Amino acid sequence: MMERLSGTLAIDLGNTNTVLAFQNESRDAPFLVDMPEICKSPGIVPTALWYKDDENKTLIGMQAVNINYKNSNNKYYYSNFKRLIGNPLEKFENKQLSPEESGEKFFKTLWNNLPNHLHIKRLVLTAPIETYKGYRKWLVNICNSFVIDELALVDEPTAAAIGIKVPYGSKIMIIDIGGSTIDLNIVKLEGGEGRSAP
Repeated sequence: MMERLSGTLAIDLGNTNTVLAFQNESRDAPFLVDMPEICKSPGIVPTALWYKDDENKTLIGMQAVNINYKNSNNKYYYSNFKRLIGNPLEKFENKQLSPEESGEKFFKTLWNNLPNHLHIKRLVLTAPIETYKGYRKWLVNICNSFVIDELALVDEPTAAAIGIKVPYGSKIMIIDIGGSTIDLNIVKLEGGEGRSAP
């Protein structure tokens, strides 16, 4: 039986892959969260969904990718939905779900498949830059149904800056090449009192 761990889960929902990392509140080193059936490697889940309403079937990650390879009808397969979320002009052709609905099913299924020994007190999510306000609102609305003490949104370039472990007070330039945009940001890291912060 695995030791129960309480702490922070960080999720970076990407257009191609989603990354999950956990840090115990005892401040042990963070580790990638492995879910063998849906991860392609520890902590890395393909951002893909297979949803068939009439069978009440929802699969994500490698399960969705694998069933899509076996099935010639991709009507039930959803990918590349992150970049479309929050844009009212974007929708899938010949699909049951909208980008927002497919993203929500992916995210909630991901949440429900987290290992039972992880007790999530704080959820940290990355989000695109401020121009994607619709995406941020969508993400917060989904997380309102989760039982957690604290929710934090970090813009993607700042998350990258924090993640490379440079000294506090450092100024670094982040170039974020995404699925539909390229963002250039200069980030100064403050902190040292317990948590890094932009």
